Amino acid sequence: MVNRLPQGDANPADSGDLFVGSLIKPDGEIYYFICDEEHAPEMLFRFGQYAANPELSMTFNDAQGLTKSLHETLFKEEPE
Repeated sequence: MVNRLPQGDANPADSGDLFVGSLIKPDGEIYYFICDEEHAPEMLFRFGQYAANPELSMTFNDAQGLTKSLHETLFKEEPE
């Protein structure tokens, strides 16, 4: 299964932080996720889609952990 976020002309690495996450399940299934802040809402949606798919081993608990990690990476508050 291949899913891609829409690509723009700009390199996401030039616009700031990137979220790079991975999930390795006990059954050997591996998930990799990469997105920037602009595409975070679609990535969050995908986490839910994958967790709801009975053909995949990703659970809603996995999706929750990835969501927390994404928020900590992309939306952390800067120190004052």
